[in-house]
Amino acid sequence: MKQLNRRNVGIGLDSYHVLTGEGPGVYRSEHMRLVRHVHMSDENRRPPTPGESQAAVLAGLRAAGYDARIAIEARFDDFDAEAPAALAFLRECWVRSGAL
Repeated sequence: MKQLNRRNVGIGLDSYHVLTGEGPGVYRSEHMRLVRHVHMSDENRRPPTPGESQAAVLAGLRAAGYDARIAIEARFDDFDAEAPAALAFLRECWVRSGAL
């Protein structure tokens, strides 16, 4: 990807894989600047909820200059109740990281 040097070619970051240890510690690595798409969920594929791990992923994105969409890819029991809380939490983390 580095050899291509194209802004539209990159990697997708899925917080589930990062948080469960299935993926590399990418939010602390040089590869963070290659992220072009993000999926957020907790370690159980549930909607993101308050916790330092989610905040660390978002802080890593911010530090790398990420400025694109963040999708919530999670299993909701009650979408209408859980989605607004998950979105509010992610926005709060993004603001605390200094992104806005």
